[in-house]
Amino acid sequence: MVGGSFVETLPSPQTSRGPSRSPSDPSSSMLLLGRGRDSFPLSSPSLRISTSIPSLPQPPPHQTSTLSTPQWGDPLLLEKAGSCSPRTPRSPHSTVSSRSLRCPHSPSSPRSSPRSSPRSPRRTRSCGRGEPCGRAEPCGRGEPCGRGEPCGRGEGCDWMMKILAGGSGRIGSVAELCQGALQHAIEVVWAERCFLSLLRQDQDGCRGLVQVVSLTTPGCVREESSSNHAHQELVKGILGYVVATGMPMNMTGDICEWFTSGRGEEGGGGGRSVSPLSGLPQVEWFTSGRGEVGGGGGRSGSPLSGLPQDPRFTTDEDQRAGFKLKSVLSVPIKNSRQEVLGAALVLNKRISDDVQGSLFTDQDEKVLACHMGLLGLVLDNVQLFESSRQEANRCQVLLTLARLLSEEQKSMENLLGKMAATILPFARAQYCTIFIARDRPKNSFSGLVHMEGEEQGSEFQIFQRDCTLSDIDLTHALQVLVSKETMNVSGADQDPHTGSLVCCPIRNGKTGKIIAICQLKNKLGTAPGEAKTGRAFNRYDERLLEDFAVYCGLALQTVQTVQRIEYQRASQDVTQEVLSYHLTAAQEEIRALQVTEAEIPSAQSLRILDFSFSDFGLSEDSTAQATVRMFLDLNLVQDFNIDYKCLCQWVLSVRRGYRSNVPYHNWSHGLSTAQCMFAMLMSTDQLQSNLSRLEVLALMIATLNHDLDHRGVSNSYIERTQQPLAQLYGTSSLEHHHYDMCLFILNNPGSQILSGLCPDDYRTVLPMIEKAILATDLAVYMERRAEFFELGQRGVRWEEDRHRDLLRSMLMTASDIAAITKPWHIQKRTAKLVASEFFAQGDREKEEFNIKPVDMMNRDNSTRLPHMQVNYIDGMCHPLYQTLSGMFDSCSPLLDGLMRNRENWMLLAETGEEGEVGEE
Repeated sequence: MVGGSFVETLPSPQTSRGPSRSPSDPSSSMLLLGRGRDSFPLSSPSLRISTSIPSLPQPPPHQTSTLSTPQWGDPLLLEKAGSCSPRTPRSPHSTVSSRSLRCPHSPSSPRSSPRSSPRSPRRTRSCGRGEPCGRAEPCGRGEPCGRGEPCGRGEGCDWMMKILAGGSGRIGSVAELCQGALQHAIEVVWAERCFLSLLRQDQDGCRGLVQVVSLTTPGCVREESSSNHAHQELVKGILGYVVATGMPMNMTGDICEWFTSGRGEEGGGGGRSVSPLSGLPQVEWFTSGRGEVGGGGGRSGSPLSGLPQDPRFTTDEDQRAGFKLKSVLSVPIKNSRQEVLGAALVLNKRISDDVQGSLFTDQDEKVLACHMGLLGLVLDNVQLFESSRQEANRCQVLLTLARLLSEEQKSMENLLGKMAATILPFARAQYCTIFIARDRPKNSFSGLVHMEGEEQGSEFQIFQRDCTLSDIDLTHALQVLVSKETMNVSGADQDPHTGSLVCCPIRNGKTGKIIAICQLKNKLGTAPGEAKTGRAFNRYDERLLEDFAVYCGLALQTVQTVQRIEYQRASQDVTQEVLSYHLTAAQEEIRALQVTEAEIPSAQSLRILDFSFSDFGLSEDSTAQATVRMFLDLNLVQDFNIDYKCLCQWVLSVRRGYRSNVPYHNWSHGLSTAQCMFAMLMSTDQLQSNLSRLEVLALMIATLNHDLDHRGVSNSYIERTQQPLAQLYGTSSLEHHHYDMCLFILNNPGSQILSGLCPDDYRTVLPMIEKAILATDLAVYMERRAEFFELGQRGVRWEEDRHRDLLRSMLMTASDIAAITKPWHIQKRTAKLVASEFFAQGDREKEEFNIKPVDMMNRDNSTRLPHMQVNYIDGMCHPLYQTLSGMFDSCSPLLDGLMRNRENWMLLAETGEEGEVGEE
């Protein structure tokens, strides 16, 4: 397709969800209600009436129907209607149930004579319940009405029974329901003409009357009379008065003569005369000054006393039109909560098809009030039905949007296009456009997503159009971007060719900043004689679009977050590539280390089997050779198919992974820790015979890597300074980082010494390495050592994994702090390195946080170093090595070296000689 692509075909929401109210959208005939939801307030009793009237059932042959399209250029604005009208059926105060509804013209309620004597015009009240009183009155003919009369079923009214039995799903649209009620009412009260108007609330919240149906009995009124402007204004005024007051109105006699003769007085005292139409809203001649409203003090007059002189309403015009206003009866339409929904009005009671001039009786008023009461009740039910159906549609839209958000979406245009395609069939809009806001310059857009919908019978086809910003009118979107408020523009408010539209801002849920604008354009209408896109978006459409905007905001944030993650992932890949380059040893170094096994010095010559080993006198090449020798002597290379060149590159990469500017936690410390573990494994038969080969491999890799990329500070300092490591890991930040660095090197091309393992062994050894490295956190050691001391007394049950795991952890700690067991000259030198690193951290804490460091990191306590070393040995080290020696005799040299160093530190503490060890 040129200029766009076909997206999908959806069933129309009306056809897919039960019986339709009308060929137009679900909201066209919906009452302006919604329950328990902010976007659909229930505060107004007004009805939402479609401006497009669907095709309705034809009236009976003896009636003609006029369905006037509501005009909203100048609506009749009303205050809140009163609630003093007669009680309607099923009202909370009514005693009449739906089963007892009976037409007053049935034999059980005889019809009053149409020839009753004329009355002066007056406003009357019903019996107080909005229904027939139930008293049998003579019909004026000496006999009850027969079955041939309207509603002459005796036990019930056909129309009422049909409505009550029909159910909300089969009632039809509001216009159809109102026409059926009016058709029945004009038969029951024998009127020449009748009108029905309902309250409507526009998008600004203003309420006004809209005429829904008008019916005329053929032969009673000439065609030209039905368009008489003055009659229309009078009908409009009476209906407005009834709706405003909530009271019925019954006026009889020659209306024009009555208004000019002053017979319309209602006793008021002091000669006060007030017309029942005083205060009629929005009828010019009611406030034009031609008639004064009685105010007391003998003032008399009618607000319509100047009516015959008005050129728009004259007796001659009545005569030419062949229609005179003889009697008027109007009653309000209320729901069960006594809220006024509208009003019905009938004109000129007739006796037969060719006789005019009769009067509406009290019984007629009761009959009409009863029928309109039931109509109000049914309208309320229709309102609830439509509200629930709209809520179901809304839920379907929101669930679909939520499902789209849960799916993996990497393209913002794709996601927004799918979301726009979701709302189009429910909003019945021709276009849905989402404009993406630009940060700079302000009040501009960087792009858009434009979708088009088209109704084709029961299907709704959606297309994605390839458009640019220059192809779309940005006027209203820019206005919303500036005003930050929802805008609803009807077709009447702008160029008719442009159509209607509604615009809503899309906000960032966290910052509240507007990040986009969503716009629906051209509400689709399919009523006969109506333009395809001639309808306006209503309040429901606004609320649906606002809900849609929330999900669009989440979608944009989600896509932007995914894009940021992808960017950071790419950045991380680049960083890892750079890190890999710097960690990979030069080929010359690899070739120098990659000599034959025979050329690697023996363990005896390197003294790596002794617990007194120190690397202080070894060159860097010798330290690398010592590491290779450990793996060779433990048969790890042979057992796990480790490529010799790969092993050499891995060892050199690990050496590069330690920071050279850190005094103590550097490569030398890593090598010493690995050597201590190697010495324990080689000298202890119980360990070699009970630990698996994978456990030995994991312990050797963990000891060599346990302090990779150490920064020379503790975990507490990293957490206090809120470094990225603390944010990344939370607890044991350094140890987690050491393991990640170990894993990175193991996966680095050329250093993959675990590539020879089968998948099961690979999945087993990695958690062992991780747990072993995390065990070097002294906080973890303090938590678990009591359990280990108890294990030392009871003995290790090698078949239990927990015992083996605990033993591996303690072996890691014993190797990590083994410097305290070295010969005295090595111990003193190591203590200097540890003290210098700790004091450097203490100095930074003083400078950065203005706090006093702990004693072992406070340079002011440097003279107390011997005392601190003694305390460290007694509290931390001695219990561990004593337990190990008790379990394995081969580990006793560690305990012996520890105790000799304690004696030396105690001597220094007592004599004070060489006290300032950290300053040397």
